Amino acid sequence: MTGPISAKLAGGKKLHEGPETPVTFIVTAYNIEDYIDRALSSVVDQGIEGAEIIVIDDGSSDSTFVRACRFLKGEPKCRVIAQENAGPGAARNVGVAQASGDYILYLDGDDWLAPGAARALLNAAEKTKADIVLSNRRRYWDRTGNYTTKAMFTAEQVGKPESIERILNVIAIHGKLFRRQFLVRNQIEFPVGMTSEDFVFSYHTYALAKTVATLPLVTYFYRKRHDPENRSITQGRLTETNLTSRFRQIELTQALVAQHRMSERFPDTSLIRIDYDHRLMRHIHSLPGADPATRARGFELVREFLGRHREAALASARKPTRDIYELILAGRDEEAMPLIADSFAKAQAAKAKS
Repeated sequence: MTGPISAKLAGGKKLHEGPETPVTFIVTAYNIEDYIDRALSSVVDQGIEGAEIIVIDDGSSDSTFVRACRFLKGEPKCRVIAQENAGPGAARNVGVAQASGDYILYLDGDDWLAPGAARALLNAAEKTKADIVLSNRRRYWDRTGNYTTKAMFTAEQVGKPESIERILNVIAIHGKLFRRQFLVRNQIEFPVGMTSEDFVFSYHTYALAKTVATLPLVTYFYRKRHDPENRSITQGRLTETNLTSRFRQIELTQALVAQHRMSERFPDTSLIRIDYDHRLMRHIHSLPGADPATRARGFELVREFLGRHREAALASARKPTRDIYELILAGRDEEAMPLIADSFAKAQAAKAKS
């Protein structure tokens, strides 16, 4: 069977069954007609014999779906699925349900893979029998055309997740290869109806993986888009969807940490990604620069969330964050603004030094 199969809804039989499919590339796409060709080209150019490609178009209103079908025409083992918009988590779950590869490699449709990425990840997985193989990513900044790399892994490592330094800080699914049966057997899925879904997914995989491996290679190029009309999820932090998603992410990841006793298993790894300080403050830092209506609604939502978790939030937050939270809880938003601005300036200065 050759050529892309398109469908309005995921369902039916999988395209291929059996060990002859070493990896399934799951590409999620939403209104990225200008980028999808490069993403798919990087997948096809991996040259993995028997690989399967599944593209999930998540309700695009532009030509993304048509372009994906056109690009993959004539390619074996590929499928382009169009669904109503449900978010990247739901799209990836559909991809896994349709996949038949031994391994899963996710790609956001505005990003691309480095040459040889899949082969390097697959070789490491087969050699180590790991449930997850992690590697490095490189950011591409649309506005400037520059690349930046912050390598999380500088050596090959194999072991239990808790033996890998800083693994809980590696949240994005970029540059990771997953054993499909590990995901299916443990019923690990992305939460739906929210952004920041990769936080919960990653913590779930780290909690249950028996063996993980790391590669000191850049396998993934992550596009930081500058497009006011079509912003990436990581942008627009004060939209109600992104704010409420952050609240849910904190609650879900903290539940996972408690359920699997991760604080005990990962004693040397920072848990700032799930607490009431670091990630939530990234949204709060955007408040001073927002228009009055957005700012007022943002303060209201943050206040409601902090009110539900007052004791834990104030106990875990450090100064000056604790002071900011106390002012927000008291409804003294204007008094909180200079503290927020100062906190943001210091965070930017620290980021520039890192």
